[in-house]
Amino acid sequence: MLIHAYTGLPKVIALSISILHRIKSESSHCQAILLVPDWDETNLFQKVLRDLGKDMVLTVDLLVGNSRDRRLVKFGVQVIVGTPGPILDFIRNHALKMDAVRILIIDQLDRILL
Repeated sequence: MLIHAYTGLPKVIALSISILHRIKSESSHCQAILLVPDWDETNLFQKVLRDLGKDMVLTVDLLVGNSRDRRLVKFGVQVIVGTPGPILDFIRNHALKMDAVRILIIDQLDRILL
């Protein structure tokens, strides 16, 4: 599915609701990856996901430059929000298993590809 939307909080909320609707809270595997172009966007998505999912059993973590060690992905993080570089590093180093990922959202693809 391809969605075109203006940047801003309404888009972040809409994408977050879509992710939360598809997450199986009983599973502790990473089920959603949200690629965003910069650090500010990662923080906004993380805050909105945590606020909207406060009544769910949900773990959201960030993977951005100089992210915490590779163990975080192995300990039940269901949604990862991050920038492309660190996420690709985790995938290449087998620290992020893709077999349970059901949702991949690339926000602002035009900015990420530049």
